[in-house]
Amino acid sequence: CIVIREFSLCKAEWEFRAFYCKGKLTALSQYCYRQYFEEVVRKREEVERIIKDFFEKVEIPYESCVCDLYLTWNNDKAK
Repeated sequence: CIVIREFSLCKAEWEFRAFYCKGKLTALSQYCYRQYFEEVVRKREEVERIIKDFFEKVEIPYESCVCDLYLTWNNDKAK
């Protein structure tokens, strides 16, 4: 499956890569794994909860896949 979307500037600290295997979220990492982002560390639990909730609510049409995710924030709340 190939997805094409309009380009938009993103803050690197809010890009994540999720690994979905046999119907479950099995691993999550920063997309830019060589960089350290203090704000991500401070919001780690919230980021994990948001992404886990996403995978519980959304039906993934594949048994196993890699997903690139981007979180946006509005008034310190992710959306």
